Amino acid sequence: MKRENDFGPAIKDFFFRAGDFKGVSSRPQYWWLFLAQFLLGLAAGVLFGIAIPFSLMDSHSLGSNIMFTLTTLAFSIFGYLGYPQLSLTIRRYRDAKVSPWWYLGIIIFSFIGPLLAVSGMSWWLALLFPLIGAIADLVILLLPSREQEVVPFPAQPNTHGSIGVGFGTAVKDFFIRGGDFTGESSRSQYWWSILFSVIIIIPTFLFMLFSIMSIIIGGAAVSGFNSQNVDHLVNSLGTGAIIIVFIL
Repeated sequence: MKRENDFGPAIKDFFFRAGDFKGVSSRPQYWWLFLAQFLLGLAAGVLFGIAIPFSLMDSHSLGSNIMFTLTTLAFSIFGYLGYPQLSLTIRRYRDAKVSPWWYLGIIIFSFIGPLLAVSGMSWWLALLFPLIGAIADLVILLLPSREQEVVPFPAQPNTHGSIGVGFGTAVKDFFIRGGDFTGESSRSQYWWSILFSVIIIIPTFLFMLFSIMSIIIGGAAVSGFNSQNVDHLVNSLGTGAIIIVFIL
């Protein structure tokens, strides 16, 4: 267990157990990941700081737009880490012998303050409730490991792919085996997952594309339809925005 609590093994465990919501993760395993994400955020912040001067010098240059694109992608990595981070937090709660449902309760409690503030009550409630929730979450995450019986997450879950699985089973398997790089998946599992990705990606892509087109058309309608105004609106969006749309 000592080796598993080191930085490298903790990072590996984070990805290989992305679909493990029933096991436990020790306190060092959690906080090594916190350090890694802090360093990632620091790097993204540095990129953002470098991108600002480029933008101020020439907001329409290819270099400044590429810098903003890279910065945005660096921050978007945190979104892709959300799923394994959720499973890690739940395992840390369980390791401290705290029901994972408390995590959901803390999240709901933290949103109460902002909702009350928006409804017209004191603005400080928007800070107080999330602060209390963050403190409660921090206390639980700092609790030591406690002895308990836990079903271990298999190193190679479902090593042999199931032939002829349905859509729901394939999607469930896709998330549960998020960190399994040594097992097998059948042809039907793969193509059901591709279909699921298409169902998610295409509406998202169309929404972003139509949003950008609406901005261009709406802005051109206000300032007059001519090639110079449209060209100015496209340039104001930046190459970075266009690149992100196609990457997504």
